[in-house]
Amino acid sequence: MTEASRRQDWELARRDLDALVAIDPERWWWEVVERANITARQLKRPIEAKALAAQAIHGASKDNPHALIELATRCSTARTLPAATRCSLWRPRGVRTR
Repeated sequence: MTEASRRQDWELARRDLDALVAIDPERWWWEVVERANITARQLKRPIEAKALAAQAIHGASKDNPHALIELATRCSTARTLPAATRCSLWRPRGVRTR
């Protein structure tokens, strides 16, 4: 837990996570998950959190099963996310699967 998290300064915590993720999102995969989680739950910005999760799922975390499981679990169970926001993280809109 960071000092920002201990003080519940979620904006600062988010900036700290952004800095780590910018360095290497594959190495800092847990921080990728926490960034989406803090954005959704503490900052109450579910649309932005969904975009962060989708970016990770389709990008740096796409080959990391641990990150994918955490992102899917947290996004699908986040009570701060409306039902319409919780879906469609695994594929971009308009892409059909068979």
